[in-house]
Amino acid sequence: MVADIIKRDNPNHKAKCGRPKVLSDRDMRRIDLYIKHDKETRRQTAKAIIHTLGLECSVQTFVRTTKKLGYRRCAARRRPLLKKIDYKRRLQFAKEHKDWTVEDWKRVIFTDESIFKVGMERLSVTYVWRKRGEEFHRDCVEPKIKQAGTGLMFWGSFRLGKLGPELFFQLEPGQKINSTVYRDQI
Repeated sequence: MVADIIKRDNPNHKAKCGRPKVLSDRDMRRIDLYIKHDKETRRQTAKAIIHTLGLECSVQTFVRTTKKLGYRRCAARRRPLLKKIDYKRRLQFAKEHKDWTVEDWKRVIFTDESIFKVGMERLSVTYVWRKRGEEFHRDCVEPKIKQAGTGLMFWGSFRLGKLGPELFFQLEPGQKINSTVYRDQI
């Protein structure tokens, strides 16, 4: 050790060994800011981001860097397409009912319907860059949009401890479900 200091003629640290980093800390901050900028940047491929930012690195280096930053490439969660008014109404409902007891909820019947499409093409998967805990962030969610086509519609209901009636709607070809169909068949 003393011989190394005499050889270098400098008591400071040894010269660093190994290859220097391809991406600097500044590059890492640029990548982080770019990815979380908006919905479109989260959906870009690694190659597209490298090209846009003018980085000189391989895709593998970029992916390793994003992992260090906490990002993973994941399939976007599908959720119903909601407008701002829908968010407000849901929040208002939650605030109005936050103090309900189990007895209050026992008097409520929950209903829902689901459509099963027949002979439809499978939807493609959208991938996003996201960190842990961002699974349902607005930029990381893919909105569900109703598809046209032939299908079966199932309606069901339940309440605490009991299933209610359920049925498949009987529709003529081209007929759409409206309030009259609901009233007549349920």
